[in-house]
Amino acid sequence: MMADLGYPLTTDQLRQRLREIRAEKDNTVLVARLDGIAVGLIHVARLVSLVAEPRAEIRALVVDESVRGKGIGKQLIGAAESWASDHGMKKLRLGTRIHRLEAHAFYEHLGFSLAKEHKIYEKPVGLAESA
Repeated sequence: MMADLGYPLTTDQLRQRLREIRAEKDNTVLVARLDGIAVGLIHVARLVSLVAEPRAEIRALVVDESVRGKGIGKQLIGAAESWASDHGMKKLRLGTRIHRLEAHAFYEHLGFSLAKEHKIYEKPVGLAESA
């Protein structure tokens, strides 16, 4: 399922990441099932910042390609909204890649609005330098 959006993970990698997320009190992963089979998930985290009020952020939302369009994503977003509200947050935020136009339309249909655009940079840390 994660590979559907370009995040190929082995089962062991997914299990390890889920264990780490569950250990964090300000995170949750909610799973949608059809006939006992996981067909979608959403990872929501509480974020605290010096420059903004605490908010909930959707860190991952994946719905199996075979069941998209059946309301599962909408239900997962609703569950994330409830989790955020239950944890005292007044805003729910998410990011999406610029080329995912269908996702943009989906989020806007659910009441999200574009707050800002930005680039994300990263740099490896903790790696031994070559001599």
